Amino acid sequence: MQESLPKDLKIEVRRRSAFKAARNDPKPTPPPEFNIRRMNRSSVAGTSGDSSEDLSLASDWSGASEDEIFAGFEDLGQLDGRIIKQEPIYSGDRQVGYCYGKVINRYHIRSYFRHAMMTQTGHACSLALDLLDRYGRLKQEFKDHPVKKGSGVWRAGLDSDDIFLIENLEIDRQYRRCGLGSRLVRAMLETVESGTLYYTAIVRPSALNGNELQYVPLGRLDLRLQNDLIKALTSGDNDYAEVLSRLFDGVAKDDPRWKLTDADGNTVLHFAATKTRPISVQWILSRTTELLQQRNNDGETPLDALLAKLENIRTTDYYNLEAEDVSDYFSGFSDAAVSCLMSLNGSNEGTDDEWQRLKYGCTCGRCISGFLSPRMRSALEYQAEILSDQLLEDISNGELWVANNSSRLCLFSHRLRNKLKASQRMRKGLVALLGHIAACLQRNMIPSEHNVEMILRGAKSSSSERFLQRGGSVEAVATMLFRWAMESDELAGTPSHLRLEAFEAKICQVPACRNDHEFGFGRTVYEGLHTAYQVM
Repeated sequence: MQESLPKDLKIEVRRRSAFKAARNDPKPTPPPEFNIRRMNRSSVAGTSGDSSEDLSLASDWSGASEDEIFAGFEDLGQLDGRIIKQEPIYSGDRQVGYCYGKVINRYHIRSYFRHAMMTQTGHACSLALDLLDRYGRLKQEFKDHPVKKGSGVWRAGLDSDDIFLIENLEIDRQYRRCGLGSRLVRAMLETVESGTLYYTAIVRPSALNGNELQYVPLGRLDLRLQNDLIKALTSGDNDYAEVLSRLFDGVAKDDPRWKLTDADGNTVLHFAATKTRPISVQWILSRTTELLQQRNNDGETPLDALLAKLENIRTTDYYNLEAEDVSDYFSGFSDAAVSCLMSLNGSNEGTDDEWQRLKYGCTCGRCISGFLSPRMRSALEYQAEILSDQLLEDISNGELWVANNSSRLCLFSHRLRNKLKASQRMRKGLVALLGHIAACLQRNMIPSEHNVEMILRGAKSSSSERFLQRGGSVEAVATMLFRWAMESDELAGTPSHLRLEAFEAKICQVPACRNDHEFGFGRTVYEGLHTAYQVM
């Protein structure tokens, strides 16, 4: 049983307002590494041995009102804890320990999790960029990667709970090694538990102890050689290949010089891959394949390092040192990047389907045109059915119909909405066109104008032609479909219970894919393909 807290010390825990949290956040720090611990209400109960006064709650700290202190947690709530030494001689008490962190309610901000985190600074932003994906789930690499997953215990277990992110813990030097830091953190955890049933506590150890172990590789690249390689990489692919040829031509494939690295454990193949230099990648692999499985200090092979870089390109842009989520605007990786992926995967010449799937980040191997995954396709089919039923309501009254469906028709031009208001045949044509788009998807085809026209030619008669002849388009309706599928998605939007029940069995029958919930990306690529078809 732990000794009680000394009588001249007390622990206070307070919830800070969102305004104060923003004002007092630390400056941004380099991306951290995190230790994770999943907890529930009972996880701390067995460790308490302190008297109730040890975890006292004072009522007059920082001018915060009682309503503010004890109100339910916001989606991003700041907690401050401190250890106070009560000084009877002097007028005020002295702080000898301090801890602060954020309580993050993922459920309420799931669809815009990364955006919400990027408005924060310090470890909260790093958490969203480095550990979790745009919807607040643990990144796939930390679930599946042979090194980064660690013991593999977390997997989906870190995807849904609230998060308590401990950002800083400081104890005055003379009060260390007495268990005060543990007591303060435990008090913080008990406060978190009063506002949430399940949560995950996350902390960055190196931010707390100030010491990081330095990994020193066995064989280092000569500094001058390393500078030559980096300079050549910056100049271009041919320059890098030329330097490699000068240094390694005639060297045996198992020569240890191939495995020389920089301070971060990166080989010449890591360099070529992450700089997307396909000629250099092919040159190296034509002489040795020994480097394909060599890992750098982060546990990444050259392929892993390239995939990590491409994922960052896909999701994040930086402007004036501030990060921005650009996932919805991703339009595919460069040809050079795809060529490198092909080579590192052991194939220099792939099919068009393989090329497209690498270009658009498909991980299931079944995406249509590389971007439309089976699960996204099912969601679009279902949404077409739901929209058709909704658009049939009051279809005989044009003015009422347009007013009731204004949010669904918001992407249509004002002129087209007026035509829909005036013509019932056009309104019915729009509904029929949704059915034809769904038919395209059921046949594993992109709903392009060409493919929809093929479906129309096979139909005996369709009012869709009236809609298309009078200013409507397949692209406008398909874009509306992508938008409403996103709104109804379990992660990207607000799902209906009906959709979840109806699709659970069907979704489980097809493989998951990186592209599954990326409807904004799907819409971007679809519109790009539509424009390309028109140019052709």
